[in-house]
Amino acid sequence: MIEDHWGRDIAPASFSLDTHTLPDEALLLEPRSTYDQALMGTVMADGRRVAVYNRQKAVEVLQQNNGWAIEEAEEWVSFNTEGAYVGPYTPVIFDPVNPEH
Repeated sequence: MIEDHWGRDIAPASFSLDTHTLPDEALLLEPRSTYDQALMGTVMADGRRVAVYNRQKAVEVLQQNNGWAIEEAEEWVSFNTEGAYVGPYTPVIFDPVNPEH
């Protein structure tokens, strides 16, 4: 087990590419037309199946879709996405460049 920055226990061995196994309560990032491009799969967080997003891909698609500089997209993801805990089904944001984050 590893712990995310919200203190949830994440079970890496539970990672699945199958996003169809998400429960109805699972939260997906909006707008879906943007963030679905960064959706990697699902993982167990504190015993609940939640969505997992690739942080670097989310930054990339925000840049492309909004015409933002990398700094703007990084700040948006950092503050508005990673910084928003909205309950136990909050998605995991995985950073493949810095996996410990």
